[in-house]
Amino acid sequence: MRRVFISVCLAWLLALSAAAAPETLVPVGRCVGITLATPGLCVVGFAEESAAQEAGLRVGDCLVAIDEAVVESPQDIKPLLKAGQTVVLRVLREGRENSFTVRVPDDATLGMLVRDGVSGIGTVTFFDPETGLFGALGHGVSDDGVTLVSGTIVPATVVEVVPGRPGHPGTLRGAYGTASIGTVEKNTPAGIFGYADLPAEGAQMPLGEPALGAASILTNVCGDTVAEYEVEILDIDPEAQTRNLLLQVTDPALLDITGGVVQGMSGSVILQDGCIVGAVTHVLVNSPDMGYGISIEHMLEAAT
Repeated sequence: MRRVFISVCLAWLLALSAAAAPETLVPVGRCVGITLATPGLCVVGFAEESAAQEAGLRVGDCLVAIDEAVVESPQDIKPLLKAGQTVVLRVLREGRENSFTVRVPDDATLGMLVRDGVSGIGTVTFFDPETGLFGALGHGVSDDGVTLVSGTIVPATVVEVVPGRPGHPGTLRGAYGTASIGTVEKNTPAGIFGYADLPAEGAQMPLGEPALGAASILTNVCGDTVAEYEVEILDIDPEAQTRNLLLQVTDPALLDITGGVVQGMSGSVILQDGCIVGAVTHVLVNSPDMGYGISIEHMLEAAT
């Protein structure tokens, strides 16, 4: 009798989980500004020779203290370093604290670039008008998997496009508003997720599985206008975490504006056969007319 009761309970819970997963979403494709507040100072880059990187630090780590001294701004670091001394860097990585011992070089620097918080431009992929849940991707934000304290999204418009060319990825440059239109609750390599009060500008669409062949993307590469452009899905890897799809831009209009996929287009919605099937994630640096995408299934798994 007890086994029957447990089986019934498990079936009920699975039914609730399935019911909770959205079957339709509004495809968005609109640019937003994304700002994340981090605990400590976020590591965003390294010098060619970096004592911090050699000690094991990574982009996306959050430096919270040097020895016992808490650091809250980049200006706090230099007074704590003396050439030849050994210091312990305390960092948060994926929510866990780690310690790294570093010998300070003769120039009394650690060879890393840090920022108080992280911001960038991204694109909202989907919106659920029933719950307010949104999913987005952003250049310089979600790729780093930065530990998050809080975050917001604000309106943005595209003011300049630097087209991509082989070896030099292009980028969108945006102007941000100041009024928050949503809060960020999760920052993952598969997307940025939170809740917002967004206008449902388009009809809800069912979710689907991508297939090889013709598709399209919704993206915002001029002002605040969202337009649909033709692409081709060339390859599918369902086991990959964030690069499930290989796609190529085939639309002459988009190629003329951007050269293909550019930084800032991350999050652009991939549509196929009347369904949302994924979102753009990365550009191929040596082939800017091509890029990677994540399936909508993997994106929603990361959202919950």
